[in-house]
Amino acid sequence: MQENNNISSYSPPQPLSSPDALASLPRVFDYIDFKEFLKDYYLFKKKVLPAFSFGQFAKKARIPTRNYLKRVMDGERPLSNENLPKFIIALDLNAKESSYFEALVHYSQAKDPLIKKYYFEQLRNASSGVKGSYIDVNSAHYEIFQNWYVIPVYEYFSLPEASQDIKVIARQFKDKISTKEIKDAIDLLVEVEFLCIDPDTGRVKKNVENIRCENDLMNMAVRNYHQKMLEMTSQSVATDGVNDRDLRAISIAVNKEAFVKIKKELEDFMRHLNQKYSMAVAEKNCLVQLNSQLIQLTEVVDQ
Repeated sequence: MQENNNISSYSPPQPLSSPDALASLPRVFDYIDFKEFLKDYYLFKKKVLPAFSFGQFAKKARIPTRNYLKRVMDGERPLSNENLPKFIIALDLNAKESSYFEALVHYSQAKDPLIKKYYFEQLRNASSGVKGSYIDVNSAHYEIFQNWYVIPVYEYFSLPEASQDIKVIARQFKDKISTKEIKDAIDLLVEVEFLCIDPDTGRVKKNVENIRCENDLMNMAVRNYHQKMLEMTSQSVATDGVNDRDLRAISIAVNKEAFVKIKKELEDFMRHLNQKYSMAVAEKNCLVQLNSQLIQLTEVVDQ
């Protein structure tokens, strides 16, 4: 699985500005990027009130900089903690909407993955019970990457002789996954229609060939997935025999251009392996995990 690259034919929905979306006041719960919400809010206000301006918004928010909203919308300036409550007042948000917007701003502007994950949980809490919200629509797909074993369970059903017995599946995964986790994973994958139950045989089978993740929400979950995979690799070193794993590492000095080329070659190599072995190999009888890690160990060293 590759972050920000195709690992499927499915792409989660994302809120986009459109004439239909602007037919009514944008709902903050439909967004995962507060800047997109502000843009749609501004476009809607201009549509119903042509005289509406950035200056009017600044006056209502009691912010001295007349074009502050525009600069925040365009990503030229962050929305500061000092001005955040002023925006909430100017946007006329109620208590529940305010909680979501506040978490949304912190989530969107956070750089640290742990902080980002914290504010995502705040978004989930703030949007609880809001039907059709962005979190409501995407939550199940987010959960797929929250637990490392969901994707392997999905891929397990590529095996022609895949068992339908949860206890057998657990043994085949060397008891690294509990029977409850396997059942929950299957239920989740069926819910999002990545797996299905064959009406003729009653067997679980894959419903789509690949899984794709592209938006920020999915990428955050994928980062968690990769972290767990690294932990699994560490466990494999301690518990699995050398014939059941292959670990290699090199450290080489390169320039920035070569670093970019290496990333591209790894991407092409992973895609090549996926096409050659996932699609073409007959009589599949086991599931393997291949992780690729390329990290820059030092800052650029200039003379």
